[in-house]
Amino acid sequence: MNTKTQGSTATTLQHSRAHVATKEEAVDLDRKATQIIKEMKRSWLSLGLVMKRVSETQAYEQLGFRSMRAWMESRLGEQMASAYQSMRAVRALEGVPESMLEKIGTRNAQVLVRLPEKERKSDQWIEKAAKLPERELRAEVDALIEGKTHMPKEKFRFWGEPVPESV
Repeated sequence: MNTKTQGSTATTLQHSRAHVATKEEAVDLDRKATQIIKEMKRSWLSLGLVMKRVSETQAYEQLGFRSMRAWMESRLGEQMASAYQSMRAVRALEGVPESMLEKIGTRNAQVLVRLPEKERKSDQWIEKAAKLPERELRAEVDALIEGKTHMPKEKFRFWGEPVPESV
């Protein structure tokens, strides 16, 4: 697909005729794709830092909102949950250098938040979050938590509502 402008500023997606990319086009597409992925990986951190600053400075009041929630509902709409999650992760990982956090995707940042503070901020866990896929990181976090609490993670089944398997 490519974008095509038809006499105005409106852009529509159009199917493009398939052709084999030249080496130069392939390199350019590869560069663009990897750049976008890097930006997406950092977006939770950028959003979380902004949300934390809005909260701490009560900037929403200067914009005429009675509460942070009112501002978020008005400005962020359906992305409000993502904004809260990003802010929660930023707060939970305070003290970790941003250069390290930029290597972690949003889902792995959310998994790290479940760890006790000492572990989630350790170089070892930050490195794991940067390298492991979410599923593997989640399994390691679950194992650590089970080891510390001596309580196995309860498995759930879904019968219209999530219900513990033991029920």
